[in-house]
Parts: sequence; C-alpha cells; structure tokens
Amino acid sequence: MIKCICINILLVLSLVAGQAQNDNLLSKHKLKMLTKRFKWTHSLKKSLKKLDQAYAFVFHDAEAQQLPVEVSRLKKLQYFELGYCKKLHLGQAFKVLARLPRLRFIELNLYDNPYRIPSSLGEIQYLTALEIQGKSQLHSFPISCKNLQNLKLLSVLVSKSVHFDSLARVIYTIPQLERVRFENCKKFEISDGSLTLLGRMRSLKSLTLRGCHLTELPKDISSLVNLTLLSFVDNHLKTIPRDIGKLKQLFGLSLSSNQLAQLPREIGDLSSLNILILSDNQLTTLPKEIAKLKQLKNLMLGGNPISEQEKTRLKKLLPNTIIHF
Repeated sequence: MIKCICINILLVLSLVAGQAQNDNLLSKHKLKMLTKRFKWTHSLKKSLKKLDQAYAFVFHDAEAQQLPVEVSRLKKLQYFELGYCKKLHLGQAFKVLARLPRLRFIELNLYDNPYRIPSSLGEIQYLTALEIQGKSQLHSFPISCKNLQNLKLLSVLVSKSVHFDSLARVIYTIPQLERVRFENCKKFEISDGSLTLLGRMRSLKSLTLRGCHLTELPKDISSLVNLTLLSFVDNHLKTIPRDIGKLKQLFGLSLSSNQLAQLPREIGDLSSLNILILSDNQLTTLPKEIAKLKQLKNLMLGGNPISEQEKTRLKKLLPNTIIHF
C-alpha cells in the first residue's frame, strides 16, 4: 500500500509515427493528450494497470522519498518529468526509470532537492534528451554519464552555481552528444581549457550559454571547430575574441542582449554563417569585413543605436542579406 500520492498522468491518445529528433521529444510529434489528476489511497500497482498505454508521465510529490517501482511497468513511456520532489532519492528513481526500454526524454525539476546526481543516471541507456532544472549547485556529473550512448541533448536551466570546468570533463565523454545548453545560471564558472575539451567532440553541433552572467568568452572558443550553432544571448559581453573567425562551420551565431560596442573584423571569416543575431547591444557600426559573409541570409540589429547613414552603408555591403534594424 502507498500513502496518498498526487501525480499527473499524461495519456497520449495518438502519436504520429517517426522517431523524435532535436530538443523536445514531444514537440516533434503531433500529440493529443488527456491530462488527468489522480489521488490514490489504494494500491498504485492496481491503478497503473489502466495506464499501460501512457507515453508520458509527470510525477510531482514533495513528500515522496522513492519513486514507486510500479512505474517500471509502463513499458511504453517515452517522456518522464520528475518535479519538486525535495525528499526523493534520485538514485532509486533512476534505477526504476532504467527499466523502461522506450524512455527517451527525462525532465528533472530539482528545486530544493539536496542530493547529488547519482551514478545510476548512467543506467538509463536509451535516453536521448536530459533536462535538469533548478539544481542550486551543479558542480559535477557522475562519470557513468559516458554510458549514455544515445544522449543527444543536455540542458541545464536555472541554477545558482555551475562549475562548467568540472562538468565539461564528463560531457566530453558522452559519445553522441549534439547539443549542450545552459540557461539562467547566476554563477557560471568557466575557464580556458573547458571549451577545448568540447572542441574535440566531433558530434557536438550546438552550444548555448544563455543568461549565465558571462563578462568575457574563454580564449579557447576557437577550438569549437565542429559547431554549427553558437549562442551567448543575455550575458554581459563587451568584446568577442578575434579567434571566433576560426569557426568555419558556424551556420548561426546569436549574441543578442549583451553590451557589445564593436565586433572584431574576423567576424567576416565565418564563411558558412547564414544567420547573425546582434539585437539589443550598443553597436553603432559593423566592420567592413562583414561584406565577406556571402552566405549570410539574415542579420538582426534591432535595439542598437545605428544611424541612418550606417544602415545605408550596411545595405550596400550586404545586398543579398535581409537586415532587420
């Protein structure tokens, strides 16, 4: 018997065929979902029998210390959200989830949960996307993460303190990781060398460090030669390293909502760049080398103090680019 547990169940009534890609397992399918709230005072096992077709499961229980083992019977689950479970032992929960052969996306809302992320995370071998929210201090990942052979997306959102240097040493070992995203981290510690590790990852294509209070970028940013998407939105950057011009594969670069007053002329060396987002900075002009960006289709400059004369100049330099002032 289980004491009164209040959780949300998402019953997926239809799921378009095809394998989930990119950020969100659910957003890439057309889903019809019925949300029901259950309050059980009887056997959870008996209740879960009726939900064996569920694709998504949301578990919120501030008092729960363990994830009910009966969850492992939901063999069709692809998405699992665990939220606001400040007493839950994560190691036990991950062992239960590891028994779900179709589980692809896990969202962890770890507000007020004091426990470190345990090594049993590495047992969820079919996982393709992992999102961690609200962990007050995130200074390490278990080395068992190297066993996440199918993980393609790693997101960390809303953290008070992140030690990226330590995390990078584990992130580097995840063999198929394509996208790494950190957002809204109040204290974000990063030093030279961390990006060098990520630059050795042939699979990594996208890096986002948004709202992380960065005042400068590490010198080894030039090591990220395989990246196609790079975003440093909503930081406190005043300059961009000249070596950024070495990122020849870069398709999209977003530097909006910073404090940039100028760009290095090496920005013109980004020969594959298709979209450049510079909105909400302090730019009054762009270097003439911007004209070398023959692949540039969209340039976003809204929210900058750019004169009409400069706007005319930029239109002449980039006649085939759509410029948004």
